[in-house]
Amino acid sequence: MAQQSANRFSVQISVGAALPVGKFGKKSLSYNPDSSYGLAKAGPIANIKVGYGLSEKLSLSLLVSGMINREDKESFESGSFQTANAWSSISVHSWKTFSVMAGTNFDLHAGDHGLIVSPSVHAGVVKSGFPGDTAVYHSDVQGSLDDHPFAIWRDKFPLRWTFCYQAGVSIQYPLNNRLYLDGTAAFFNTAGLRSAKFDNDPRRFKISTINITAGVRLLL
Repeated sequence: MAQQSANRFSVQISVGAALPVGKFGKKSLSYNPDSSYGLAKAGPIANIKVGYGLSEKLSLSLLVSGMINREDKESFESGSFQTANAWSSISVHSWKTFSVMAGTNFDLHAGDHGLIVSPSVHAGVVKSGFPGDTAVYHSDVQGSLDDHPFAIWRDKFPLRWTFCYQAGVSIQYPLNNRLYLDGTAAFFNTAGLRSAKFDNDPRRFKISTINITAGVRLLL
């Protein structure tokens, strides 16, 4: 009982990779007005989780996450305008996503080595922005695009705060009675994010990733 009382709070820091799935990771460019493909590549993610133990197994936690996913340049280029003797200059940018979620963790002790398996579910709000991209086309054919280059672009704009959730499982290995190594796999998903700048924009972007992270958890 004294041990449980002393270690009721915990702090966990982890980093890893956010792997886009669904429409967020779809490598297909479309100019349809309602197209909401993300063209997103795998990118870094960082998490800070603060927990409070309600019992030996059940705890509440606040999870703050940030991730960066760059657009796939090759997919944007392959889906853009193509013509003989033409070449293009492609500029792509990164999705930058920030989320704050609250949830529960359930610690299950596995084996005799102090290993902990911890399923968790969190829900909260997310903020991101459409990164925008540009393609400028040229040609070496006399009197063609060489004299009249043109560009195709999609404007960058912020997206409104919306609902998000995450479900995952962690495996934690004790280094001592307060410090644990942690490895986590989780699925992150959002409701449709809509433009905070253009009210008539029909697009609804969903950010969906599988997050693989590693870090440390400290009992306080």
